[in-house]
Amino acid sequence: MELNPANFNRASNLTKVRDNIFKNTVGKNQEMKKRYLTKHTLLLEAL
Repeated sequence: MELNPANFNRASNLTKVRDNIFKNTVGKNQEMKKRYLTKHTLLLEAL
């Protein structure tokens, strides 16, 4: 995937949304947090 500004903005908005969901739900559960962060990191590296 080419990294043009439009894609980057969309990715950054999705990240904000995901972070909010994360804080409100799985943030309370350590195991889910670890799994989430791992998946999140892999996703960002894929960009």
